[in-house]
Amino acid sequence: MALKKGAIPSNLKTRGGLTHPNDFLFRLLITVEKSFVKYCENNDVFLMKIDDFFGNNQSINFPCVEHKKDVLTQIISNFIIMRMQQYSLITNKNANKLNAKKKS
Repeated sequence: MALKKGAIPSNLKTRGGLTHPNDFLFRLLITVEKSFVKYCENNDVFLMKIDDFFGNNQSINFPCVEHKKDVLTQIISNFIIMRMQQYSLITNKNANKLNAKKKS
């Protein structure tokens, strides 16, 4: 596990956040986020994102080969679901504001 100086505050505060930051996980989630942004407007964002991610990242060096598939699937699935919820919430708030302006 590669810890950086920037991770020290995260290690000190544990209010449901990431308590032990990891370079591999950080880079993985950045890559997942880039793919999400590419397809967030599509109805099949989940499947398209998964296909894009694994299509562009053939050689992922995961520390434990035995658990690679299960752990990566869980991390990526949870991240995409969380981002889809955030995106939907923001989109709906913006739509409500736009509708309120149209009514007045």
